[in-house]
Amino acid sequence: MAKPFSPTTVIAPHSHPRGQLVYSTVGVIRVTTEAGSWTASPLRGVWIPPAVDHETRMIGAVEMRTAYLREDLCDQLPARVSAVEVTPLLRELIIRASMAPFDYDPDSHTGKLIEAIPGEVRATDARPIHLRTPTDPRLLVVCRELEKNPDNSEDLEVWARRAGASSRTLHRLFCAETGISFVRWREHVRIRSAIERLDAGVPLEKVARQVGYSSASAFTAMFRRICGHPPCFRNTR
Repeated sequence: MAKPFSPTTVIAPHSHPRGQLVYSTVGVIRVTTEAGSWTASPLRGVWIPPAVDHETRMIGAVEMRTAYLREDLCDQLPARVSAVEVTPLLRELIIRASMAPFDYDPDSHTGKLIEAIPGEVRATDARPIHLRTPTDPRLLVVCRELEKNPDNSEDLEVWARRAGASSRTLHRLFCAETGISFVRWREHVRIRSAIERLDAGVPLEKVARQVGYSSASAFTAMFRRICGHPPCFRNTR
């Protein structure tokens, strides 16, 4: 499916009987489930297994390209929602698939290209960044504010007073409900926000400031430490 969306469009939680590979040739898409949130963009996609409820939110104007896979093909792919690096080959396969008629001939040249999509998804590296959604209301106070303002650098003591809990309790809750510490969760928020901005074409130096870093080099060092590689930029093709 190929479909444009206007900025801030939100598709309410829903699911599909088929697996779905969400991708955007222009703009950024945030996919949210009960387990957390992932980002699709010109550099990365989001794999959603069949029957998984998910909300889709457009950040800026979006040109979505979605590939739906039959349930029997999904056994080859991750059983959980996953971020997927979109290689140049996978990008072209998704675009070609989105141009094909719904009842394309599997034995045609287009059909053979489409059949290559699951294998190319398996061959890509999953991005490690996604945010698990907590349920404790005290954590939600902190998490929602940091998602709105990723440049906020207040320490855990300040947030604990604001949330009505001790810093020790808040630290324990972060580890229990998100699997990581407060500091690491904030870093992940900043990385996700930065990925969305970089993929939208915002310069690295400006992105670094917007997510709480005084320099591009300091931000890049944090990004490399967590992701294992420097920040990637939007494919301008």
